[in-house]
Amino acid sequence: MVVEGDAILVATGRRPNVFGLNLEKAHIELTDRGAINTDIHKKTNIDHIFAMGDVTGGMQFTYISLDDFRIVKDYLYGEKKRSTDNRGAIPYTVFLDPPLSRVGLSEEEAKAKGYQIKVGELLAGAVPKARVLQSTTGMMKVIIDSKTDLILGAHLFCIESYEMINLIKLAIDQKIPYTVLRDNIYNHPTMTEAFNDLFGNVK
Repeated sequence: MVVEGDAILVATGRRPNVFGLNLEKAHIELTDRGAINTDIHKKTNIDHIFAMGDVTGGMQFTYISLDDFRIVKDYLYGEKKRSTDNRGAIPYTVFLDPPLSRVGLSEEEAKAKGYQIKVGELLAGAVPKARVLQSTTGMMKVIIDSKTDLILGAHLFCIESYEMINLIKLAIDQKIPYTVLRDNIYNHPTMTEAFNDLFGNVK
């Protein structure tokens, strides 16, 4: 197959931008990938120094940096309950057209972890709001734990998926069974009303 184009983008990932911080003078330890090494409270190996955001590696999202701040603030001025271990499922979106959003486990990951699963799928074109927006390309998929009816993960490749995925993240974190989202009443026309049919297709 021959593909014609004007340019090729080669992306190999991003490094934490720690250059120029003189970390060696503070004796701050780095990971083998060059990020600042921190514990679950974002504390470095130096007891009074914390690090947040992209310099600590991992997912390089603004909202992760915000949650890092909340963890450090709680550690310094709160009850020391927040940590990277309890911030819950992390949603993310690749802003394509339509956008691709994901949270939790994929079908393959869930099976590899030993879950017995059920799956629900729905084409974007089946959602009235997608037709209103003239963006019917894409599909949605949810992975459910057969034993508990809890949501293990979701992949939404559709218009406004970046808004929809946050509701599924909340359901995962709060251990809300998928049937609650299936049977909920959503205003019309919205993309979230797709959850009636998406979770209704779980089998």
